[in-house]
Amino acid sequence: MKYDYYNHTNVFKPGYNVQMGSSNGYIRHIYVSGDANDRNTYIPFMEGYHRAYGCFPRKTPADAGYGSYDNYCYCKEHDIELYVKYIPCTKNRKRSRTRTGSGAIG
Repeated sequence: MKYDYYNHTNVFKPGYNVQMGSSNGYIRHIYVSGDANDRNTYIPFMEGYHRAYGCFPRKTPADAGYGSYDNYCYCKEHDIELYVKYIPCTKNRKRSRTRTGSGAIG
């Protein structure tokens, strides 16, 4: 749900999360969800793609919001190359730099 910032009515409006996949400039698949988190929409999107085309795409680039252990496992299971940063990796690196006091990772 999304807050109505423009009318300040304190009423929440329905919010939708729209996923779209394209190839060579053509929209190949669209998935609409009420889930606010992109992380939870990747697998249903890919399942819909598979139902529509009978196969999975070879590669899928996505922003960091899709980075999760479940999504990576799903891709590995279906031989999909997922190009997305895994967020916990970045958090671990930042913590490591803070603890050592130097710029080194480790």
